Amino acid sequence: MDDMAGLVEEVRGGLSVGKRTEFHLEVEMKTAEDAQTLAALARWLPGFLQSRRPYGREALIAEYAENISVAPSGNTVTLSFTLEESKLEELLRREEEQPAQHEGVVE
Repeated sequence: MDDMAGLVEEVRGGLSVGKRTEFHLEVEMKTAEDAQTLAALARWLPGFLQSRRPYGREALIAEYAENISVAPSGNTVTLSFTLEESKLEELLRREEEQPAQHEGVVE
């Protein structure tokens, strides 16, 4: 992955909050071939995150994400997805509860 990071020229993104929160990310790569490679990797990302830490934050985001789109165009890859308001609230609630679950535990 460090090799891919070296091929990134620019990253832009944003979100629109509402009943469905929309996440949008554009990654400009050095070449169109690099963009195709990143797009292929991004399509595998949700499954990878879920298998790596099935109950982690990233895996839950991957599970709850809807309308996932990965689209290369020239040397740019666009990634977008939506989260329902209730799912986003659940993620935030879990984040707040997590420290309390591990209180007094030394790792």
